[in-house]
Amino acid sequence: MRRLCVLFSIVVISALLSACNQQPATSAPATTAALPENTSPPVGGNLPVASFTDAQLQERWNRLANTMQMEKLVLHNCQPVPAPSGQSITRCHSAAKSVVYFVRTADKVTQVQFTSIIGMFSVKLDEIVKFMVRYLHDGTHGDDITLHRQFIENASNNKKFCVPSPVTQSQMCYLLGDNSYGVEIR
Repeated sequence: MRRLCVLFSIVVISALLSACNQQPATSAPATTAALPENTSPPVGGNLPVASFTDAQLQERWNRLANTMQMEKLVLHNCQPVPAPSGQSITRCHSAAKSVVYFVRTADKVTQVQFTSIIGMFSVKLDEIVKFMVRYLHDGTHGDDITLHRQFIENASNNKKFCVPSPVTQSQMCYLLGDNSYGVEIR
């Protein structure tokens, strides 16, 4: 019996280690298919970061990660990935099993999406929502607490939704897939 328990423990540990070593999905963000058509981002973008370069987007992200003591979210290994016609997408690796996408339409940043594989090692939703609200409102007089609260309340009731940020004339959206979730500002 003891031998059987030891073998079972080895199998469980092997499965966990295998899951830890899997890479996050590297395809383009799934927002277009995941949300209704009428919630697609506007061409030209309303985001405060709409005219930022890749380096500026990454610097803003990493500065906030350090300021908020969320160093695990720091971006690395950023590179362009294939995108639909009229768009460009830069993908950066972040926390374990997490990827950040910066999507441009007509040369303006129209989406910033954080995607994470669901599991025991994924970034908690409340944690990334706090970060994404701050990323959206950094340098504005946006109300972080209200937007965060509305987002989390919706997250307990819906699998796909968007919450508006009137001060930036943009929105934060939640996208839940089979094995991953995304928080997106657009």
